[in-house]
Amino acid sequence: MILLAALGVLFGSAQTNFAQIRMGGYKKIPVSDAGAVAAAEYAVDTRGDNEELEITLDAVLKAERQTVEGTSYKLCCKLSQ
Repeated sequence: MILLAALGVLFGSAQTNFAQIRMGGYKKIPVSDAGAVAAAEYAVDTRGDNEELEITLDAVLKAERQTVEGTSYKLCCKLSQ
């Protein structure tokens, strides 16, 4: 009986910890999302300015967003020079 109770506590806390890890994770969003497109354009402009190159954003191919005390994006973009 004690062993079953201990296993219940162990697996119950493991599930809670796993749920906490997933919270705030990146979630797929449409590539046409206004925030994703704006972030991509900003990144391309900044990178071009820093490297003194003319880089153009052709398309956002994949986009993910994370919102935890602000918004972060993971973007896969097609660029041209």
